Amino acid sequence: MSVPSEYNVICGFLGLGQDILLEVIRQISELRDLQQFLIINTKTFRLKDHMHFQQIIKSIINIDYFLQVPCLDDVSVNGDIFTNISNVNVSSILFDPIIDKGIVMIEILDLKKIRAIGIADKSVYYKRNEWIQARGFDIIIQCWNDGWIYNINDYVKGNSQFDTGDHVKMELNMEHDPHSLTFFVNDIEQPHYVVGIPSEVRIWIFLQHLGESFKILKFQKILNPVAQHGSGTQMWQWGKEWHQKNQQN
Repeated sequence: MSVPSEYNVICGFLGLGQDILLEVIRQISELRDLQQFLIINTKTFRLKDHMHFQQIIKSIINIDYFLQVPCLDDVSVNGDIFTNISNVNVSSILFDPIIDKGIVMIEILDLKKIRAIGIADKSVYYKRNEWIQARGFDIIIQCWNDGWIYNINDYVKGNSQFDTGDHVKMELNMEHDPHSLTFFVNDIEQPHYVVGIPSEVRIWIFLQHLGESFKILKFQKILNPVAQHGSGTQMWQWGKEWHQKNQQN
């Protein structure tokens, strides 16, 4: 992040008052840039004690999202709650914005038996009553509610199932190489994760049956990854054949 060296005020940058410095913070969109700004000197670091600081930070951390619901006759939208109201059609729901940088965490509450979640290459789009594989298996990662994850028509099993009442998270790390996708169920990191994620992707959620429902709890940027990828975990490469029988689960 570059900060102008002169603001045409006494003492240059350091002569600015707290309110103006807070306005500078409002213009920052990336957490790394915010971190660098706050540690410039004692004066900027003290901004964290300002009464409006937490509100501003929340606006930077929280991601404004829009869901591409293929048909509102099939899905009810009530704030952050989305429910399948069709007994005939499925709905593959994409999230905007495209994720192309930083570390992003989405957390949803499974209100009633959602079928699957995952990510898709930015080129993917869905029409009414299309399944998530409609544009091809090779440009999506699927995580079904039985815990199995799929790519290019191959799968691995061993992650936890999720059901009504469970909290499900996905962490997309686009900051470190290789890019990675990690799943969490009820705050427990799942052993199987995916690397080699394309540079631009969207999150999706799939609703199949009447009454299936979810609530978005968080869609945020985070400064450091939660995923540890420690002992007992296994990474799988996007776009490569997955042969789980030859791997240690």
